[in-house]
Amino acid sequence: MDKITGGNITGVVNNPEVAKIQDSILVNIINPILTIATSVSFALFVFGMFRFLINRTTNPDEVQKGKAHMLWGIVGLFILLSIWSIFIFIGNIFDSKVWFVN
Repeated sequence: MDKITGGNITGVVNNPEVAKIQDSILVNIINPILTIATSVSFALFVFGMFRFLINRTTNPDEVQKGKAHMLWGIVGLFILLSIWSIFIFIGNIFDSKVWFVN
């Protein structure tokens, strides 16, 4: 039994075995994948920023590569933020607290 909701984490399934499988997939697979992808996207942005700042006066080609890395890092962060928001929205519809479990 989950401390947060008093039942299964997803709050949708009545079968406890199916609920355990859903909770396991959400908590152990999807959340870590999104966390890792967010970290990689942020690291790409920071890498591009450093590449841009270090080479801004010496090498214009590296400056362009740095700008591209920053752009794609921001695009990735925006996409991942959208995914997190959709999951939280769906979780709120079904009274699920799975996305807030640490």
